Amino acid sequence: MTTTRRCSLQLEMVLDATDGLRAAARRIVQALPPRPAARDEAALAEAVALLPELTNRLQRGAARVRRNAPSDEMRELLDIARVTAREVPRVVSALGHVLERRAEPLMPSRGPVTAATRRAEVLSRGFNLLEVAASGDAQAEEMRAHAYPFIPLGAESYVERMQAAWRILAVIGDPACARFLEVGAGAGSKLFLAAQFFPQVDGIELDPNYLARAELIGNTFRPARRVLPGDALAFEGYGEYDVIYSYLPFNDPEMQAALEQRILGQARDGAILILPMLRTDLNTRMPLLPGEIVVKGLGEAALSDLAGEAQFVGTAVPPMLRPEERGGRRNLMLPAIEALARAGFAA
Repeated sequence: MTTTRRCSLQLEMVLDATDGLRAAARRIVQALPPRPAARDEAALAEAVALLPELTNRLQRGAARVRRNAPSDEMRELLDIARVTAREVPRVVSALGHVLERRAEPLMPSRGPVTAATRRAEVLSRGFNLLEVAASGDAQAEEMRAHAYPFIPLGAESYVERMQAAWRILAVIGDPACARFLEVGAGAGSKLFLAAQFFPQVDGIELDPNYLARAELIGNTFRPARRVLPGDALAFEGYGEYDVIYSYLPFNDPEMQAALEQRILGQARDGAILILPMLRTDLNTRMPLLPGEIVVKGLGEAALSDLAGEAQFVGTAVPPMLRPEERGGRRNLMLPAIEALARAGFAA
């Protein structure tokens, strides 16, 4: 066999393997939507079985091509082979977690105190101190008769609720397009956390002192958070948001009740309302998920079914995926990795 013919066969082996890996990645994307009930587990199991063999063929072919003084074009192909072969085991491992179908509660139970829980407490308390510093120590005089000064919900509890909302949206909507609103946002410091989960994060605030602090803080990263001046009791945009969070803006019971009624009345069906300090009889008329989470328009049975399915959405959210750090276009598995991230699984 001539050297040219041998090189041609070796290159063909690499190209066949890369074509097979591209096809496998596309199949994973099709079989793994964010919603657990829509997954094609048979197709995912096939991919788990097929990917190692395709990778083995890719590496064997690439090793042979590498020994034969490859051209610049072949070197680019070998780079693709190297990056992809590195990533395949991670994808196979993550798909294994998907196929385990292990239910994870939307809100974690409080277990024993460990070093890890102590570290989480320290981070939460530290963030709260930063929030107080960012918001300043002066509530506007005209707000004191009816509104609480800035009182932060612990950062750890806040993040738990954001993650639960993200997982619920994976079942009923699209977290990648979700709009988030905080009612009574203060200086908007918590929006930096919400922005780790949702692509658009807004807050509304009436206190001029807190609005000035929000302007002072500004934005330091993508996506830009917005703290909009506005009266929560006159705001007309609640129906535009997928997730609405409100801690407890008013110390006047009637005003707080009117706010809760306004949010619920304007929110669209399927919107997720996170109301940790719910004060009206909504908590007896509306079924609640752990974390004081309401899904507008769902009765108790439908909400229970939704929560049950959402427990099979992965917990690796927010999805920390930076394509440029995973080989970019050289990584044939990148579409599969992105699909896994959208389903809450890290590869």
